[in-house]
Amino acid sequence: MKIIKKRLGVDLSDNVYRKYVRIMRYVIEFLKNKECRDVTNSDMKNIVADMRSRQQNSTFANQWVIVKTFITFGINNNKIPDNNLFATIKVVKRPKPVEYLTSEEVEKIRNTKFESERLQRVADFAILEINLGLAYCDLVDIKREDIQQHKDTLFIKKKRQKTNIEFLSVVNDEALAILEKYNYNIDISNACYNRYLKEIGGIVGIEKHMHSHLLRHTFAHYQLNERHLNISTVSKMLGHTNLKQTQHYCRKHTSTIVEEFLQANNM
Repeated sequence: MKIIKKRLGVDLSDNVYRKYVRIMRYVIEFLKNKECRDVTNSDMKNIVADMRSRQQNSTFANQWVIVKTFITFGINNNKIPDNNLFATIKVVKRPKPVEYLTSEEVEKIRNTKFESERLQRVADFAILEINLGLAYCDLVDIKREDIQQHKDTLFIKKKRQKTNIEFLSVVNDEALAILEKYNYNIDISNACYNRYLKEIGGIVGIEKHMHSHLLRHTFAHYQLNERHLNISTVSKMLGHTNLKQTQHYCRKHTSTIVEEFLQANNM
């Protein structure tokens, strides 16, 4: 864990750490316990080919970064010879378009009264997540004592479960009402949450693939592209490690760009 933290420059949650361990075990098994000094560029190419054959591009690209992290650490510490191991290996992560719920779709969830108590509960949690912009693991970790106040505004300021990076989320009246309704007890597994969100989408007529992160995307999209918050502000609210992560959500329409230019230049 200390080695990973030093290499990446950030703290990691246990879940992320276990992902690193799992991927490196895969590499070790693939190389059949080959000595570090004998690892070659050909080995790296074979690993890339195997990973590509089993995974989607975005998943493969993310996991390849982890492989390179460990191999580079070995090179920097003179455990693995620096023999151009990554020469001619190009891995490009093709960005996927960011999906989000439209205001009409959000209203469908907000205004539908579900007969099932479990679905109404998850629908409320979905609206809460859209208001706060939190990832699932941080949403279910909210406690009453996390609520702070600045003048007349309530907010949550703490560190993300996944990365240990601090975020700041404003708690509006709707979010507070939902938290109070359930006594700050958002106790639901990630699998059940996503499964019920999919069920809710089918009931209200949302054709998009419903999942927790779609709700976080929705928050980010509206803050950046509709309400025009500064990208560094949104990045802080989301608890991102850098602005490039937040830039992924920034997809301004032509009309928005023109309007902002005219306003800034008093035209």
